[in-house]
Amino acid sequence: MDEAIALEPEQWVDRHADSLYRFALMRIRDPERAADLVQDTLLDAFRAQAGFRGNASERTWLVSILKHKILDDYRKRSKRTWQAQTSELEDDSAEPDIQFTETGRWVDPPSAWPDDALERSEFWDTLYGCLSGLPTNLSRPFVMREVDGMEADEVCKLCDITPTNLWVRLHRARLALRGCLQSRWLSGSEA
Repeated sequence: MDEAIALEPEQWVDRHADSLYRFALMRIRDPERAADLVQDTLLDAFRAQAGFRGNASERTWLVSILKHKILDDYRKRSKRTWQAQTSELEDDSAEPDIQFTETGRWVDPPSAWPDDALERSEFWDTLYGCLSGLPTNLSRPFVMREVDGMEADEVCKLCDITPTNLWVRLHRARLALRGCLQSRWLSGSEA
């Protein structure tokens, strides 16, 4: 017989709200909407706590609810937002890419990364700052595809873009992030 898993909803805000907020903020870049989504997540989790089976940690369960909230938010806002922002990237035939050689290698290779970069909170703060500096029409597909691991067709559907346009946006986001991280992280903290 399955026993009910004891959750502690009265502790959720203290234990999980900050990490849930950071998770949402990195994906939607709007502090007010991020806070609303976290609040909705906690309310839905409170209502659904009887269905929690304990197959995952409490935080993992809350993050999965938040992920669904974020995807729903993307879907609701995608048509309005993306139609307004796509005009600047519709012409994918802009100047040729001079970042790479004819064989696809970097003209100016990225600097070596410190071995423990991904373990440092300063790195993640810098990455978030760099992502925040990107236009939404570059950062949103990048986060969906590279951070959240969504399939390309789902990203295209949510962003209302073609696969070719998705790859162009991802490429431009990577180039911009590379430059930003090299200037802010490598030269600022490791030089």
